[in-house]
Amino acid sequence: KKFVVPDVPFTDEELRARARAALLAANKGTVESIRFGLLQMPDVRDVLIEEFPNGVPGELRVNVVLADGGSKLPSSVAERIESLRPAGVRVLTGTASSVDLAARVLTIAGAVLPPSELEQVREGVRRALLEQVSRSGVGQRLRNRPVTSAVLADGRIVDAAIAFGKAGDQAGVAG
Repeated sequence: KKFVVPDVPFTDEELRARARAALLAANKGTVESIRFGLLQMPDVRDVLIEEFPNGVPGELRVNVVLADGGSKLPSSVAERIESLRPAGVRVLTGTASSVDLAARVLTIAGAVLPPSELEQVREGVRRALLEQVSRSGVGQRLRNRPVTSAVLADGRIVDAAIAFGKAGDQAGVAG
């Protein structure tokens, strides 16, 4: 079954997941309610909450990844944190810092490709890399196998090796 809410179709499973998140966000005063309450905001892409950040009971550190990639916490997000935080708990807020990545990719095609098709393969690899990187959350490591698997989804590529590093640093040797 599909439910339609203003031109946005949801499967049963998607609707159940959204309902669970809404219920968790409605329950104020828990770490989960803060996380899910923030994740429901369009400005927020991901949230990392650390309890006892300075070894002090009654403190939380909330790091937010903003959808626009910005580094300044919007007032709407700060207000939401304030409305969700438990009484008597000090919340330290910030935005998660981003890291510019460089990737070195070695691909092996199954056949000799004309230049126009080779450019299509390169663009597909770029899209696959960007999609996989954008899926990673705050503090998560970027895993090589899922990224390589996404690149290998293009049937013209028979093997791939990928190495990541900070932009400006050596990305490592692919392969």
